[in-house]
Amino acid sequence: MRISKDMKKMLETAYEAPEPSNKEKFLRKLPKAQISHTEFMVLQAAYMKKWVWVVSLLVLGIALKSASFLDRNVLGLFSALMPFIALTVTTENTRSAAYGMEELEMASRFSLRSVALARMGILGGVHFGLICCLIPVGLQNQIYGSLQAGVYLTVPYLLTVIPGLMAARRIHGRESGYACAGIAAIVSVIFITLGSNGVVYHEKYFSWWLAAFIILVIMLGAEWRRTIKETEELAWNLQ
Repeated sequence: MRISKDMKKMLETAYEAPEPSNKEKFLRKLPKAQISHTEFMVLQAAYMKKWVWVVSLLVLGIALKSASFLDRNVLGLFSALMPFIALTVTTENTRSAAYGMEELEMASRFSLRSVALARMGILGGVHFGLICCLIPVGLQNQIYGSLQAGVYLTVPYLLTVIPGLMAARRIHGRESGYACAGIAAIVSVIFITLGSNGVVYHEKYFSWWLAAFIILVIMLGAEWRRTIKETEELAWNLQ
């Protein structure tokens, strides 16, 4: 026998579960598991894909190996490798959306905003350390200073991260990962082409590099705020 819509509504009304009494009081009495910031960061680091760490170690290995037989244009090679390190930031940032995990992560103890900040903070710290390791290696047989080398390595990194974050906000699903990979490949090819003869790394052009670095840092801050805001709006919509 089929039940009419009116009958369904009547049954739902008749058997509607009552509102729980003293719910908030009961929840306040439940013991809250404490976790330190360090433990939280370690948990988030363990959650990241292994290939994220493999890429960083692989780039460092290639850099150390190439520096042993390349006399010049070492920084040009390093700059061309930086987009692939930056790719790990953008793909990790979009992994939840790519696999449709936003709602599941919303049910976790920590907010999406905290998780996103933790993951990006971990990767940013690791990549900063990696750049610091590459600077002295890249200065081998070079006339550049540490500041110049740092800027030369950071600019292609930022040129990959910023468009990657923009693409991640506009493209959803696994296509966002493909878009980020395409951006990294394009930036890498550009710096391979520019650095083939080393002219672009001449000291007289450093002011342009420094200006680009400052502009890109400002753009990264603005883009990161937009990304965090979108994460907060997503969390609100899923509640």
